[in-house]
Amino acid sequence: MVHVPAGARMSLDARGGAIGLTYGADHFAHAVCLAGGSLYGLGAAPGVAAELLTRVGNDVNWDQLKCVAGAIIYDFSARDNAGTPDAALGRAAMRAARHGEFPVGRCGAGAGASVGKVEYSRTEFAGQGAAFRRIGGIRILAATVINAVGVIVDRDGTVLRGNSRGSCGAARSPRETPSPCWTRPPTPVPCPPPNPTGPAMPP
Repeated sequence: MVHVPAGARMSLDARGGAIGLTYGADHFAHAVCLAGGSLYGLGAAPGVAAELLTRVGNDVNWDQLKCVAGAIIYDFSARDNAGTPDAALGRAAMRAARHGEFPVGRCGAGAGASVGKVEYSRTEFAGQGAAFRRIGGIRILAATVINAVGVIVDRDGTVLRGNSRGSCGAARSPRETPSPCWTRPPTPVPCPPPNPTGPAMPP
């Protein structure tokens, strides 16, 4: 959940074959709500909007309207429950937001995100990440939720996450032929605990 009280121009890089958004991809918004739960998770964004309405004393004049964009991922394939974010959880996320912070890791919309789903037995949990940069008077925040069929690689193509490491202790490309050491139960491998502070975002 990202809250910009004064509002900001946003741009979404929505990739994949099943994209779920509310309010569109290139608009002026006061908050962005990212959630799991597939289509059902779109119910979280109205909760954020309801909290913002409460904060302006239920003033619905044109200049007080608070625009909230929502985006979801399908994350049921890597977890064993059907829990979905709703309006109450969206409102709670809005109340829990802290100035200058964006939690990263397995939290928020990234709690059930996973990668390396070419073969589910090698799936690994991923998470959400963020980067912040200031250029002159412009402040840019990039927030991501990685939920790919493929794997996460670094700039030289090394697999960082996805296609679980198994007993061999090394990740591999999904194009490589499986070896006996990759045989394992279809249980996602947990990733490290989330960093609760995320990237530094100066005021």
